[in-house]
Amino acid sequence: MDAELARLGLAERSVRLLAGRDIWASITPLLAPRRNLVAAFGHVGPGAAALLPLEPGDTLITDASLDTVLSGATSPHALLHWVKAGVIVHSLRGLNAKLVIAEDDPSFVVVGSADVTAAGPRQLFEAVTLSHERHTVEEAQEAWLEWCDLAGPSLTAGDLEPLLEQYGAGKPVTARPA
Repeated sequence: MDAELARLGLAERSVRLLAGRDIWASITPLLAPRRNLVAAFGHVGPGAAALLPLEPGDTLITDASLDTVLSGATSPHALLHWVKAGVIVHSLRGLNAKLVIAEDDPSFVVVGSADVTAAGPRQLFEAVTLSHERHTVEEAQEAWLEWCDLAGPSLTAGDLEPLLEQYGAGKPVTARPA
């Protein structure tokens, strides 16, 4: 466990801050070897699976409401990829949280400003905190469970497939500068 805490940068402290323009380059390697991930992200974009390494049995809550899909903020393609891979996906309208909990030992939580979208990497200045402090992890788990209860049943491929053609259809068209 000490080696794992050192890998997470938490050997000498219970919380650390990660910040920058390419925040997922720091987050993804911390999550990749872990199992039992649960996550909540308001928006999930194309290519999200390369950033957030969810595996069969992991669970994600996102806002996959029709309005959010139409706006292009959540990609049903990314969600369908995960569902077909055995990830449990729930939708909660209005979710804006951005957190991941690694529940295996040592458990930790990552929470901050970064959604799992293409707009995040290398374009936006983001910050997240990483903590293995027991009470913080437990509070994150409680919040996540409440959202999961509010979300209801998990999404199926049959729920997501009709949304594929709707993705981004309501996104406002902006003219490119000349």
